[in-house]
Amino acid sequence: MNDIDYIQSLVANGGPERTQWAHLTTWTHNLLARHQRGEISVEQMQAIRGAFGDAFSNDTMQGFAYNKPHGYAGDYEIIDRIYQYYLAPSPHTKWDEYWQAHPAANAVRNRKSYFHELLTRTAKRKPAAEVLKIASGPGRSMYEWLCAHDYDIKFDCIELDKNAIEFASTLNRSFMHKISFFNMNALRFKPDREYDLIWA
Repeated sequence: MNDIDYIQSLVANGGPERTQWAHLTTWTHNLLARHQRGEISVEQMQAIRGAFGDAFSNDTMQGFAYNKPHGYAGDYEIIDRIYQYYLAPSPHTKWDEYWQAHPAANAVRNRKSYFHELLTRTAKRKPAAEVLKIASGPGRSMYEWLCAHDYDIKFDCIELDKNAIEFASTLNRSFMHKISFFNMNALRFKPDREYDLIWA
């Protein structure tokens, strides 16, 4: 079975079954290696991508990651989708189940859990702690922690993407008395205080 036929068979099934995940991962790695060796042209790669059809739309995790609708990888929206274990509606749900099971997606969620642990430890030591959050993204990690804890922690957040700040401000509207956003490059930020925790 050639590459396009392989993808079309998965698309016809609504995405990979769990028993097919390992093979799809191996195929993906091999495809990239073949492309890097010059065995597959850019045009052939585009044809393979086209075989996914709507399974590569922004409604799916893989499509959103590939298309980068906000102009850059790892934007606030895809991070928020990972945090919430977003699954595309039928008929593309299987694709997102596969995507969300990847080690990279799990690492993003585990990182949020670790941030929560650090916040709790910091708050127990100093209930009115000052936290600097660099590249604050969707703000969900703060939101979830603040919903579960009543400490008087204050957050200063540096974020270059205005849309991310708008999203995070809306999500955290009940906690904006504890959060300040700075729309700027982190390298240009000049703090006027010391922080008890810095998270990037």
